[in-house]
Amino acid sequence: MRVDPLPASSAEAWEESALWLHDVAAECQLPSRRMELGEFRDNLKLALGKLPPRIAEVFQLYEVEECSNREVCERLNISESNLWVMLHRGRKQLRDQLAGWWFGEPTKPAAD
Repeated sequence: MRVDPLPASSAEAWEESALWLHDVAAECQLPSRRMELGEFRDNLKLALGKLPPRIAEVFQLYEVEECSNREVCERLNISESNLWVMLHRGRKQLRDQLAGWWFGEPTKPAAD
């Protein structure tokens, strides 16, 4: 079976992507970057704890553990359309909760 090489533009794009990935991986080894990633993970964990449990579980399985949509639906006994709705809601809520941390704004105290 003959496999044609990628067109020059695709090969160049692939090379640039591979170089970018290498740069990101190298940057992640810097102590300051590892601290930022650790801080992000801590804040994400706190934000996930504020989501409704089912939405947090869907987000955790799909985005963090990288389970396929089919696997998430089977494990949680939900439809695919429900999965997408729950992911959308989870992402929106997480975006709202993490915005302050992301942009370096002081966090607001929780209302009691």
